[in-house]
Amino acid sequence: MTFSKSRPVARFLRVANSRQARRGRFFATRTKPRALPSDMALLSDDIAYIAEKRQTSVSLRTLTKTGSGELLEQSPPVDEAATRASTQQRMLMQVAMFLHRELPIRLAHRVRDLDNIPYLSGSKSTRDVRQMYARSFEEIRAAPTPNNPRREDYFAELLGNIYRRHATVLLMMARSAYELRSSGIFADSTADFAAQEEIHTFLDGFYMSRIGIRVLIGQYLALREEPLGLDSGYVGLICKKTSPAEVARRAVEDAKFMCERRYGKAPEVTFHGRTDLSFQYVPTHMHYILLELLKNSMRATVEYHQKSNGGSEGG
Repeated sequence: MTFSKSRPVARFLRVANSRQARRGRFFATRTKPRALPSDMALLSDDIAYIAEKRQTSVSLRTLTKTGSGELLEQSPPVDEAATRASTQQRMLMQVAMFLHRELPIRLAHRVRDLDNIPYLSGSKSTRDVRQMYARSFEEIRAAPTPNNPRREDYFAELLGNIYRRHATVLLMMARSAYELRSSGIFADSTADFAAQEEIHTFLDGFYMSRIGIRVLIGQYLALREEPLGLDSGYVGLICKKTSPAEVARRAVEDAKFMCERRYGKAPEVTFHGRTDLSFQYVPTHMHYILLELLKNSMRATVEYHQKSNGGSEGG
């Protein structure tokens, strides 16, 4: 599993850019941020330069091996403080130095995407998200290379702040889409459905890339916490023996609780197939996916039977 972009978007960006320019809706990349006083011309140039670099694909296997310290020989100590560091500290510095190089590239890609997203680039919510990514880009670029324990501590605190700050991105982008719908721009033409599909495709790619960034930062921060123990099977966020059946059982219980709270009842869920299998994955992500699917399925099932029974509570 990789967290790089699955499909190149350069051609799409050029098309979207030309369409936005023709319609006078292209959002300039040099909008001044409210939070950080800086030379915005230089910052925009830096973002544009870094955005031309390719991001590095990272698999769950690589994240696990790095978090286990199996790749330390690829990063020799750079100074005396790093040489005296423990194996755990050296592993954290290795991960931190990779993120110090990699995250600006991914953040710059997202800024470029937000500058070119069809129709949405000029909305206030999208501009706020764009500013958030630009601010995080600037903070990481300004941070010293985390090549000793003291700098690594500072870098971890910085990424923790960025991780929490970006937690609202999904809500903000949803608000941007709502603002677009409320504007009435698609109200009277079925031809604009193609444009809406273009927006959906673009947002799908944006959200997938956002997941990659959050997994990288979340894995690093989890590695700095107290380990769950040698027998837990966890390396950071990743469980080397994730049981889909066990995760699904927990998701079913959570979904049933929500359904019963809303409707007073919930349908039964049965399990079939190889419930004894396990593999390497992030259990929290699997739980979230299954929970959303189960919530929707339970709601649809209950509402269907209520309707077929004339709204009665039975059946």
